[in-house]
Amino acid sequence: MTKKELDKKIEEARKHSEVLSQPEIDELLKAIEAGDEDFSSVRDCRKIKIYDFKRPDVFSKRELRDISSISENIARALKKFITSEYDIVVNVHVMSVDQLTCEEFVRSMITPAPCCSFEWLEGCGLFEMDPAVFYLCFLGATSVKKNRDPNGLEKQIFEQFLYTPIMKTIFSEFGKAAQREFPEMINHKYDPNIQFTSGSIVPTEMGVSICFSVKVGKNEGTMNFFFNADCIKSLRNTAFFSDNVNINYVPLVPRKPNTIVEIGRFRLEDNTPFKEKMIFETDNLAGNPLNIYKDCKYVGRGEAVVIDDNSAVRITTKPEEIKEKIDDGFYNTKVIFGSRITDDNFKFDEGTILELDEFIAAPIRIEKEGITIGWGELVVMDESFAVKVTKVE
Repeated sequence: MTKKELDKKIEEARKHSEVLSQPEIDELLKAIEAGDEDFSSVRDCRKIKIYDFKRPDVFSKRELRDISSISENIARALKKFITSEYDIVVNVHVMSVDQLTCEEFVRSMITPAPCCSFEWLEGCGLFEMDPAVFYLCFLGATSVKKNRDPNGLEKQIFEQFLYTPIMKTIFSEFGKAAQREFPEMINHKYDPNIQFTSGSIVPTEMGVSICFSVKVGKNEGTMNFFFNADCIKSLRNTAFFSDNVNINYVPLVPRKPNTIVEIGRFRLEDNTPFKEKMIFETDNLAGNPLNIYKDCKYVGRGEAVVIDDNSAVRITTKPEEIKEKIDDGFYNTKVIFGSRITDDNFKFDEGTILELDEFIAAPIRIEKEGITIGWGELVVMDESFAVKVTKVE
C-alpha cells in the first residue's frame, strides 16, 4: 500500500469516525518503521479505549496535566521550606500524578507508616509518609524496623513539624494556581495504619494521587497524597485549571443535539422526591450496550469508549438487526451518557465510532419527558446501571 493510498484510507476513517482494521494498522506501523516516506499523518491518529463503567475516569487528561504542573511547584516549595527551616539538604521531585480509587491508593502504601486523613474544601484526602523518609531522611536514623508503629514523641514530631507545615505549603501553592486563598485542612486524624484513616472515604471512590520522591543523602523514599473527587470538583469552580471552564454544567454546543446515547431509563413519579445524593436504578444491566437514538428514533446500540478526553460509542449493531422500539411511556426519565449533532448522511454502521460532545469527566444528564431535571454520576448497583444525583435543575 502506497503513502497516497494510506493517507486516503486515514482520511476516510476520520471522515466517518471509523477505526482502521488490525491489518491496516499493521501496514501503517511497518511503513512508519521503514522510514522511506513521510507518514506523519498517521501519527495524528488518536487512541481509543473501552469505557470502564465500574472504574470510570472522572478527571480529564488536561486536569491531570494541570495538577502535575502545580505539583512541580509544590516540590520546589517543599525543598525550599525543608532546607531553610530544618537545615536538611533534600531533593524533592514529582514521581507520578494518577487517578485511582481510594482502595488502590491504600493498598499501595506501606503499613505501618505516619499517616493522616483530613477534610478540605468540599472533600477529604490522605497524606502518607514512607517510613524511610520519616526515620532515615528526617530523623537521621540508621535503619528502619519493619512493622513498628511510631511512638508518642515521633507522632508529635510528624504532626507538628512535618505534616502541618507540608500541608500548608501544598494548599498555599494550590491557592496561587487558583488565584484565591484556600482554607487550611481541618479535622485531621492520625493513625499509622492508613486503612483506619481512610474510613471517611468510600473505598471505590476515584481520586487523584500525587507521589513525591524525597532524597536526603543516600536515603530516599516517597510522600503520597490522595485527594478525593469532591476536592477536585471544588477546584473546578476556580481558576485552578488552565481552561477555567466548569465542565459540569456548561453546554458544549449551541444547538440541541439530535443524537442521544442512553445508559438506561427509570420511572419517576411526579410526587417522588428528586434530591442530591439520591440514587435511581435504571432498566439496563451493567455491561449491556447503550441505546442510540437520532431524532427520537432508535438507530442501534453501542459500547462506550474513550477518545482522548471525550466520551464516544462504538456501534455494535448491524443495520439489518435494528428493529423499531416501542415506547410505552412507563420509563419516563432518561439517563444520558452523551449526545451530539449528526448530519443526515451519517451512517450508524457496525464498528463506526460516534464521538460525543461530553468530556469523560462531565456529569451524566438526567431528562424527564424531554426536560433536563438534573445531573449525576454513574454508578453500578445490583448489577444494573444507576445514577447518583449531584445537582438538581
